[in-house]
Amino acid sequence: ENTKELGYILSHDFWGMGIMPEAGKGLLDYAFENLGVTKVVCGTKTLNKQSVRVQEKIGLRLHSIKENAATWINGELCGYIRTVVTRDEWEIVKRGEENGI
Repeated sequence: ENTKELGYILSHDFWGMGIMPEAGKGLLDYAFENLGVTKVVCGTKTLNKQSVRVQEKIGLRLHSIKENAATWINGELCGYIRTVVTRDEWEIVKRGEENGI
């Protein structure tokens, strides 16, 4: 199995402009169509709701949540969310977008 991990960071100045979903979809297209990747994984802290939303928008689904993943943010113990999309799942997402779904 050829699995790759998607990671990203974007300056707060550019949040809410649709940049990450567009870039993420392009990277997934490239990975599945040109690199022979069979699965892409991604993750973020549970407190990072914007990043979770980006991952949902580009077709990744929840794989696991590690509560209390020993990361402290602003005095709060934070968990870690792991998401995943397979090549087959990505093809379904793409077909849905092409059909306006």
